[in-house]
Amino acid sequence: MISELFGLLERPFVETNVSWGTLVGQTELIAALESATDSYEIVGTDKGKAVVIKDDATGVLRLVKEEILDAYERKIESFGGIDLHVVGVGGRGHVAFHESGIPFGASPVLLVRLDDNTVENAVADGHFAAVDESPRYAVSMGAALVYQASTVLLLASGARKTGPIAASVLGPVTCDVPVSYGQTFAAEGGNLVYVLDSAAAGELLDRRAEVEARGYEIVDVRDQPSARVDELAFVRDPRTGHVH
Repeated sequence: MISELFGLLERPFVETNVSWGTLVGQTELIAALESATDSYEIVGTDKGKAVVIKDDATGVLRLVKEEILDAYERKIESFGGIDLHVVGVGGRGHVAFHESGIPFGASPVLLVRLDDNTVENAVADGHFAAVDESPRYAVSMGAALVYQASTVLLLASGARKTGPIAASVLGPVTCDVPVSYGQTFAAEGGNLVYVLDSAAAGELLDRRAEVEARGYEIVDVRDQPSARVDELAFVRDPRTGHVH
């Protein structure tokens, strides 16, 4: 976050807060999980799973629960919540590291055993040199906590995101496509914005009649002089209930 965002700002933030995923090393975490299997539950229907640590856990797992997961939720609450979330959509429709198949009610802040697909994509996208160098566990807000912000801005580009984006708008609300939780968020009055390139928006464009039949409006800004990227935008107006 420092090298890719915070350190590039012309006016740096006075304070930044990233979940404390480095307090416990991956090797130490894996050893704790292997030695205390009765201290947690694994939940999820796909390859990516949430590790739900029990209240009576001890040692490293207690530290993870109290000082990393619960503490991050408390810090968000202490600031009165989040005004704006800017989040990338994953290739299988995950939001943050709320992987496909993890129940929405698993935990506000998740300890996630990553899907192999997520790890492989991290390498393909250049974040890690090889699969062996990529973390296998991550700390992340769950979808329900992500969508507690006043405004959620979702970014997606490339053909890998085409199906999940269409499913999140036109399909049911399901943890199989975690980003679909945005429908619930918008229905409850949240301000939801999609910013998509042509590839990610491809299926929505092909199914424009269905999109419009649901009360959505597609705003294509690719030909506008102010457009600096090949993008489309979808914005929900909480006053009208429309997404445009």
